[in-house]
Amino acid sequence: MKRYTILFVFCLLMICSLNAQAKEMNANSPVSTVTVQGSSQIEVAPDQAVLTIGVMTIGETAAQARQENAVTASDLQQKILELGIPADKIQTGQYVVTPVYSANNERTNSKPPAVVGYRITNTVKITVDDLTLLGNVIDTALAAGANQISGMHFYKKNDLQLKQMILQGAVKEAAAKAEAIAAALGKRLGQPLTVNESGVYVQTPEIQRMTLKADAAAATPIAPGTVQLNGSVSIVFELL
Repeated sequence: MKRYTILFVFCLLMICSLNAQAKEMNANSPVSTVTVQGSSQIEVAPDQAVLTIGVMTIGETAAQARQENAVTASDLQQKILELGIPADKIQTGQYVVTPVYSANNERTNSKPPAVVGYRITNTVKITVDDLTLLGNVIDTALAAGANQISGMHFYKKNDLQLKQMILQGAVKEAAAKAEAIAAALGKRLGQPLTVNESGVYVQTPEIQRMTLKADAAAATPIAPGTVQLNGSVSIVFELL
């Protein structure tokens, strides 16, 4: 009886040992995977614009140029406020003072060019949330004495939901690719093992520098285009 008991215990130990070895082999065996990329893109109409409008004045003295610029810039901001643009949507961008040199007096080693005046450029950033007012804002700025537009950018406000949709679309595309690859290999698609998000890139339309002329036509037409959102992900799936 004792002999059979020892034999039973020995067999039990052997079975446990073999099971442990099998589990270790399975754990150490390489896992079949597939790595796929997915991307998504959405184009939407912008609902906000940021204008950078400038007033440039030249005077024989810095004080003269400053005085003329201050009067024009103050009138410009008041006219923009009267259009219904809130005060917190209007802010100073840059204030630059530069000398104006004589065109007929070239610089030499012994004599610098003569200063014949001063140029002052005062830029104002205006955020417009109602794009139907955009042309009117430009025309009003021109009538008030503005003579430069150094930038016009368009944006989509509250785009968090759009960014989430972009990532969801990218994941769906990646999963569809992985399913197709698994089917072609005669395998089944397992769980995602790793997911890397490359972020969502927002490309906003921009109108480059413009110079406003005194004889410019009224009711300036503006075509803002579309805001483009792009996103991508990289996913590693297990193949079964």
